[in-house]
Parts: sequence; structure tokens; C-alpha cells
Amino acid sequence: DGAIMTNAADFNTVTQDARGAWNPNTVFIPIGANISPVPPANYERALWRSRFNMQQGDMLLAYFGLLTHTKGLENILDAMMQLPANFRLVLVGGAGESDADQAYAQMIRQRIEQSELYDRVIVTGHAEVSDVSAFLMAADAIVLPFSDGYSYRRGSLITALAHGTPVITTHAPVGIAQDPLPELEDGKHALLIPANNTAQLVSAIMRLNRDMELSYWMGRNAKALTDIFSWEHIVTQHLEFYEAMRS
Repeated sequence: DGAIMTNAADFNTVTQDARGAWNPNTVFIPIGANISPVPPANYERALWRSRFNMQQGDMLLAYFGLLTHTKGLENILDAMMQLPANFRLVLVGGAGESDADQAYAQMIRQRIEQSELYDRVIVTGHAEVSDVSAFLMAADAIVLPFSDGYSYRRGSLITALAHGTPVITTHAPVGIAQDPLPELEDGKHALLIPANNTAQLVSAIMRLNRDMELSYWMGRNAKALTDIFSWEHIVTQHLEFYEAMRS
């Protein structure tokens, strides 16, 4: 009777396909954040950072999501090899369920060992919801260099933006507009870099490390942007759609 698309690419495919609309009752309702910014009780940022032996002037990077091949994890590890020794990384997430995802996650862990990054990179595995929030809030930047570009179909991206921590991610695929959702603006909501480009990732990380004012305002702007992804708003949109289908 109807169809709900959660991102611009799918919505445009369904409604503008050369064969005509697949379903005339197609609406665009985004997904929300996987994890809300709700850390454990008595959360203290400094204490969480101390888990990584962070000292003043050190930089903590975070990645959030499954350890799968489209997430740019190799780029992140390559960047860590080029960044100063006082930069640390927490990979918040575990392997996917498929055999391919399990093998990929194992490869990432082996690469950490082989590159002798084991004292600077921590893999948490699947973590409690409140702990995920705490890790993201404790970080100085969240790195999500998707190999296929950013998309609002990724709950990990929306989660990162919602936590108000500066985000580095990749440009959206060429020709894909986010309308009716807002585009991420480079330097306002996030730092946008080309996919599979370690040099640009390193440059973006160092830019945030040097420019605390940019980090502050990007975090504020990103968090404000995610008001449109609130679950309350999403629930209302679904209920309105269901009622329209019944009438």
C-alpha cells in the first residue's frame, strides 16, 4: 500500500526511476541515531580518557560501527601510522555476522598487531549502549571515512553527529543529493574528505588538533542538525503515513 525510504538515494531511485514510480505512495522518513547521547551515570570525560592514558595535548580519535569493509578502516589505520605517537584510536564496535565480516574484522585486528599499533589502538568489541555514548563523548574527533561516501542511511553517522563531537567523514557519492534532508557542509557540520585518501584524512585530523575553535563550533552545529533525526519526529511521521494509508 505504501513504501518508506530512509535516505535520498533510495527515495530518488524509487520515485524517479526511468520505469516510473515503483509505488505512488512513497514517502521519505529518515532513521535516527543508533545511540542517544546518554553516557553512564556520573560520567566524567577526564576519567574515561584516562582509560587510554591520555595526557594533556594528546588526541583521542573514535570510530563507531561494525568492522566491515565499506567503513574505511584500513585508511584509519594507515593514518594512525602517520600521526604523532600521542594520538590514540578507539574502535567502538564488533564484527558483523557474516563469514566475510568476521574475516574482515580479524584482518583488521591482525593489521593492528602487525603495524605495532596495539598500544595506540583499542578495539572494544560490541559495547553497552551507555559505554558507546561515553566513548564518543570522550573523543576529540570521530572518524568515519566510508569508502562509498556519507549517507543518512548510516545510523553510525547520525549517532556521531548527535554526540556533538567533531566528525570527519567522506563526501557523498557524486550526483547524490540529500534533499529534502540538509547536506553536510564542509567545515560547518563535519570535515569532508575524498574516500580512500589517507593523506586527506591525516590532514583533517591535524586540522582539528590545531583548531580548537573549529572543533567546538563543528560539534555544536552537528548536534543542532540532528534535531530532524529525533525519534519523536520520526514516530510522528510514521503515524501520519499509516493514517494516510488507512483513509
